[in-house]
Amino acid sequence: MSNLVHHEGLIVPAHVIENREPPKEFVKRLQLIFGRDLHVTWHVMKKRFVIEQCIEHCGSRAESADGVVVHTHLCRRVYVWLVRDEATNEYMPLGDRVIAKLQEMETYRKYGTGPEALARFRAESASFDRDQAVKKKEDAHGVFQYLKRHNRIVRNKLKTMMGRHDWLRPHK
Repeated sequence: MSNLVHHEGLIVPAHVIENREPPKEFVKRLQLIFGRDLHVTWHVMKKRFVIEQCIEHCGSRAESADGVVVHTHLCRRVYVWLVRDEATNEYMPLGDRVIAKLQEMETYRKYGTGPEALARFRAESASFDRDQAVKKKEDAHGVFQYLKRHNRIVRNKLKTMMGRHDWLRPHK
């Protein structure tokens, strides 16, 4: 029989609750930089930390003694990021690399807010689309040039073979 533990007023098997808490200093720093709606939890099945954003506080929104906003399981949240090393898909500890990755992911800091931000985003998107179209055209031109050279080589080989054979008298 598995060990039973008390968790939030429930008695559950111990293997279900892998009580892996994020460091309070990291959560405090995360909330100071990105906003007090961010929440870090441990995903039991994937064995990774998950960063979520609380979009509706349904439970009590309390602050701990060290200034961290504590969100409950009743809060409605949206997924922000499953914390993992992108290159190896391995576990990544919470720290400066996670903060840097989240700052890369933030678009509102890059473009700002309001109608001007949408215009900046659309301008950059259109610029990216133009660059991709030019690159695609250059790649297509490169393929065309290759095929043109290849066809010339094939035609020259055919001309050489025809010059070696007497086509009017095939059995000689």
